[in-house]
Amino acid sequence: MVLFHREYGSGFPLVILHGLFGAGSDWRTVAQKLSPRFRVICPDLRNHGNSPHDPFMDFTTMAQDVLETVDRLSAAGAHLLGHSLGGKVALTAMTLRPGHFGAVVLADMVHRRLPPMHTGLLETLAACDPARFPNRIRFHQALAPAIPDEAVRTFLLKSLRQRPEGGLAWKFNLPALAGNYFRLGDAVALQADERREMLVIRGGRSDLVTDDGVEELRRFFPRLQQALIADAGHWVHADGRDDFVGIMADYLAPRSERVV
Repeated sequence: MVLFHREYGSGFPLVILHGLFGAGSDWRTVAQKLSPRFRVICPDLRNHGNSPHDPFMDFTTMAQDVLETVDRLSAAGAHLLGHSLGGKVALTAMTLRPGHFGAVVLADMVHRRLPPMHTGLLETLAACDPARFPNRIRFHQALAPAIPDEAVRTFLLKSLRQRPEGGLAWKFNLPALAGNYFRLGDAVALQADERREMLVIRGGRSDLVTDDGVEELRRFFPRLQQALIADAGHWVHADGRDDFVGIMADYLAPRSERVV
């Protein structure tokens, strides 16, 4: 599956993979800040954003989509940056085709299995049909009792579109996300690579990445480095955007001497 994508800038290619419920457009500001030095490619993963829908999804199929898209764009050798779910997709793509990518950056994610943290959210979204609401404001208000965190509601509402016949609809494929959710928490099967360049950027206010998780990953990839943005949560690229962009640029610049 070739994914819908947006591109920014020119230079050494960098592919950014978003997280669950997101889209490549969530990374527009980061991509624009990096665009003077990199050709930044922001795909929408399958069943997200403007990319095709399919009833099945797991790390392997999503990674194969990324590989097909990268090949179509003549971006072999690109660096990979993945946030949350996108981090696991990046690790899988790297494992499926070990010599195909440059450095891999994981934003607040490692390879480990995660508990089912979003089952309640998926049930809430399934129970609240956006087609019944004329605009985002009304839907935002309707979600408030079940999703009190305004930042989470605002993030989700970015994935709404206006239906021609009236009302709203999700851009992401909610039935597919719910039906395959148990697969999206799995651990990623890794193959050790002593030469693999890898960076983990952690949010200091996030508990998704632990010290022992990073050390376990380092046993597979001894060259792994990590960086901490103390005041950031799981959305480390949004909470600490300037620090995040600076860390990315400093890490990738010396690893980007060859333009593909």
